[in-house]
Amino acid sequence: MFRISGITRTTLVKWISIVCVLVILLVSIGCGGSSTKDQQSNDLFVTPVWHSAAEVKAYTDQHLSEAEAIYQRILDVQGERTLGNTLVPYNDMLIEIDRVDGLSDLVTYVHPDATVREAAEESYERAEKLINDIKLDHDLYQAVTSVPAKGLDTETERFYTLLLRDYNRAGVNKDDTTRQQLAALYEGIVSTGKEYKRNIDEDVKFIEVSEDDLIGLPADFIESHQPGENGKIKITTDYSDYATFETYSAREDLRKELYIKYMQCGYPVNDKTLKELLDLRYQYATLLGYSDWAAYWAEDKMVKTKEVITDFISDVAGMAQPRMMNDLSELLAEKKLEFPEADTVYAWDASYYTQKVKAEHYGVDSQEVRSYFELSEVKEGLLGVTQQLFGVTINKLQNPDVWDDSVEAYDVFDGDQFIGRFYLDLHHRDAKYSHEALFMMSTGVQERRAAVACLVANLPGPGTAAEPAFLEYIDVVNLFHEFGHLMHHLLANKSQWVRLDGISGCEWDFVEMPSQLMENWGRDPDVLSQFAKQYQTGQPITRELVDKILQAEGFGRGLFLMDQMAKAKMSFVYHNQDPTNINLLDIMKEIKKEYSPYPHEDNTYFYDRFTHIGDNGYSSAYYTYMWSLALVKDVFTVFQANGLMDKRTAMSYRHKILEQGCAVDAADMIKNFLGRDYSFDAFERWIQE
Repeated sequence: MFRISGITRTTLVKWISIVCVLVILLVSIGCGGSSTKDQQSNDLFVTPVWHSAAEVKAYTDQHLSEAEAIYQRILDVQGERTLGNTLVPYNDMLIEIDRVDGLSDLVTYVHPDATVREAAEESYERAEKLINDIKLDHDLYQAVTSVPAKGLDTETERFYTLLLRDYNRAGVNKDDTTRQQLAALYEGIVSTGKEYKRNIDEDVKFIEVSEDDLIGLPADFIESHQPGENGKIKITTDYSDYATFETYSAREDLRKELYIKYMQCGYPVNDKTLKELLDLRYQYATLLGYSDWAAYWAEDKMVKTKEVITDFISDVAGMAQPRMMNDLSELLAEKKLEFPEADTVYAWDASYYTQKVKAEHYGVDSQEVRSYFELSEVKEGLLGVTQQLFGVTINKLQNPDVWDDSVEAYDVFDGDQFIGRFYLDLHHRDAKYSHEALFMMSTGVQERRAAVACLVANLPGPGTAAEPAFLEYIDVVNLFHEFGHLMHHLLANKSQWVRLDGISGCEWDFVEMPSQLMENWGRDPDVLSQFAKQYQTGQPITRELVDKILQAEGFGRGLFLMDQMAKAKMSFVYHNQDPTNINLLDIMKEIKKEYSPYPHEDNTYFYDRFTHIGDNGYSSAYYTYMWSLALVKDVFTVFQANGLMDKRTAMSYRHKILEQGCAVDAADMIKNFLGRDYSFDAFERWIQE
C-alpha cells in the first residue's frame, strides 16, 4: 500500500517529465521524496513562502478544503471500517492540515508585512479550529474506534493508540453541549495566546542615551547605534540591544532604566490578556474533569502528574540554593569594589558583574571572546559540525524565495536523499518575534513530503567584511541549541503516519533534550577550534581560552538554576488554581522572594512578557527546560565516554532518538540509547560540581 522508501535520481527525472503538466497539482498535494540536489526539484516537496494576504488565503482555502473533503469521505464510508478506508485517509487529512498549521504560525511572527501577518494568524486559527473540531467529532471518533486493532503493525498501533488518547483528552465522549463549550474555549485559548505574545513583540520600548553614556560597550555595538536627529542614541528592549547593554554598560542607572522598560513590555495590556488566558485554560481543564490546567497538561508528559512537577522544582531549588548564595556573595563583593556601601545585587547588576567576575577571577574577557565569534564563521562552523555529527549534507540555496532579504535557506540531504529544508531568520525587524525559537513549518512524512523549519533569532548583524558582526559566547551556545531542535525535526521523518513524525507530538518535557544536548558541541575546544578564529589574526581559539570560558561558565550556575526555578514555579502556580480572583503581581512577588536571586523591583511585570506562558506547549510547564537538562546530563555521559564526534555514538543517537519522532515514548527512546533506564544522578552531580 505504501511506496518503497527512497526514489532514485533517474526515476525522479522520468516521473517529472511524465507529469510536468500537473506540476501545480503536485505542489498542492505533495508526492514522494526527492533524491536530487537540484533546488527547483526540491521545491516541489516543501512548503511555499507567502508574499501577500491573498496567497495566504488561497493556500489555506485549498488545503483546508481538501482536509475537510477527506474528513467527509471518512464519515461517508459504508460497511466495515479498515486501515485503508479510515486510518490512511485520516492521516491524509492530518497532512493537509499540517501544510497550513506550522507555516501560518511562523508567518504570524516573522513576516514584515502586517497584512500578511494578520492573514496568517487567521489561517492558523482556522487550522487549529479544524483540528479541534476533528477531535470533538463523535461520529469520526466512532469511525476510528471501529477499525479492528488486531493485526496492526507496531507503528500503526502506536498511531492508533495516540489518536484515541488525543480524542479522550479533547472530550469527545462528553455530551453535545459540553463539546460545544470545549470547542469555543479552545478557540479562545488559541487566539488569546497569540494575542498575548503579539502584545509583547509589538511593544518595543527604549531609553535614550548620549555617546558618552556608551562607555564599556563593544565597538561594533557603538558603531551600529548612531545618534538620531535629537543627538540621542536609542537603546531598545529588543533582546540583542538589551542583553549587550546590560552586560557591558558601566552606568548602573541606565542599566536599571532599561531593565525596568524591558520588564514593562506587554504591560498593562497583558494583565487583562493573561488573566483571560488563564481563565479559559482553567475552564477548559475543569470541563474535562481535571482539577486545573496544570493537572491536565501534565497527564500525557513524562511526569504524568502535576505533583511530580512540584517535587522536581522543590528538589532542584533545594540543591541549588546554597550555590546561589555563594554566587551572590561573589557578585556583591565585585560590586563593592565600585560601591563600597552596596548591600544588594539587583537584576540589572547580574550580567554586568558576572562578566567582571569572569574576567578578574577566571581570566575571561568577554570582549576578547567575542572577537573569535564572527557571525558568518559561526554559521559555517555550526553547519560543518552538524554535517559531521549526523552524516548529512547541507547546501545553501542561491536566490531562494524568502520573506525578507536577510533570510537564508538551506537544503538537507541524507546521502542522495533530500530530507528537508530550513531557513535562518537571524536578525531583528520591527514586529518580528523577539526571542529565539525553531518554528516547524511542515512535518516530514516518509516517502511523501520533506520537513521544513525556520530558526528565528535576533542576533547582531548581518554584518559586512568592513563591519563584521560578533556574537556573545552565549549566542553561539544558543545557536547550537536551536540547531538541536532543527535536526530533531528534520530527521524525525521515518514514519508513514504524520502524527508520529516531527517533534511536536513528543512529550513536551522531553522536547528540549536534543536541543540542550547539542549545546555541548558549542562548549568543546576541538569543535570550537574548527571555526572560532580571532577575526584580525585568523588564529583559532586556544584550548586554554576555552577551558577558561568553561570554568567561568560554571560561575553563576546557582543563580541560573534558581532563576529558572522561579520561572518554572511561576508558570506552574498561575495554572494550578482557579484564576477568578488571581493577583498576578502578588504571586510573582511571593515566588521571587522564595526562589529568585534578586529582589523584586517596583513597576516591573515579568508575567506580562513571559512569552512561554502564552504558548500552549509550555504554558504551565516552564520546568520542561530543567527536566530536559537533567535527561541531557545522563545521555551525554555516552558521548563523554566515546568522544563527541564518535560516528558510531552519534548515529546511534540519531537512529534511536532523533529519528523516532514520537513513535516511541521518550523514556523508552532514552533506554534504547543508554541500554538502561534514565537517571538524574549525573544532573545532581553537575549541580554540585
